[in-house]
Amino acid sequence: MKSFSLLVLAVLFSAFSSYAQNTFPATGNVGMGTTSPATNLHIVGTGTNTDGDNAHPTNGGGLIIQGNTGARSAGAGAQLEFAIPANTDGTNVWGQGRIITVAGTATGGDATGKMIIGTRRSFNKLGTGNQWYYGNDLVIDGAGNIGIGTLTPREALSVNGNIRSKQVKVEITNWPDYVFKKDYQLPSLTEVKIYLDRNQHLPDMPSEAEVTKDGLNLGEMNKLLVKKMEEMTLYMIEAKEEINELKKQVQDLKKQVK
Repeated sequence: MKSFSLLVLAVLFSAFSSYAQNTFPATGNVGMGTTSPATNLHIVGTGTNTDGDNAHPTNGGGLIIQGNTGARSAGAGAQLEFAIPANTDGTNVWGQGRIITVAGTATGGDATGKMIIGTRRSFNKLGTGNQWYYGNDLVIDGAGNIGIGTLTPREALSVNGNIRSKQVKVEITNWPDYVFKKDYQLPSLTEVKIYLDRNQHLPDMPSEAEVTKDGLNLGEMNKLLVKKMEEMTLYMIEAKEEINELKKQVQDLKKQVK
């Protein structure tokens, strides 16, 4: 019996020695997936699958680090992940984790180079090719655009929801002080009325259809509003001058009548 046990141990030791890929010396470099670590921590691998309840299948090489962030029964979610895709084969990670990475284009996956952070808070799905995931709170696409509450950001930052802020600073050029310069061609009120009758909005201002389709550029709109206020000020000054001239004429007529 003792001889049989020694034989089994010898076989297991031989198998382990043949396939061992980890190195944990008392001193020196630590290797995971390699027996010859070149740095303090040297990791070599082609992919990771985590525990069953939090399955995160990967498509190609990559590194996933995850940790517990709260009790699942309390609704806090239990997994926090930091994922680094190692190739361009559409590395897809999903499940009850909180970070989804997509890199390059995978066969059958049609990945487009996104990082998606979700909460799995509802069943509104987001998809990459034929890969589908639950929930989407934050997306960084392949062009570097960030989307909050939207899967397809069209600008550097697209937010599908309300924003609360104490202050917003918008950089603007060509501020319309030129309206008060002597060479500015102020449209006559007759020209403005003709334009209004044809277009149902002020000159230079976007139409209702344009705003509905493309949204409102706050910086550009503020600039246009200031321009219109400055033009309105010039119209009022002209009207005041005309009124004063009419008053003077009336006074002259009264004197002649007397």
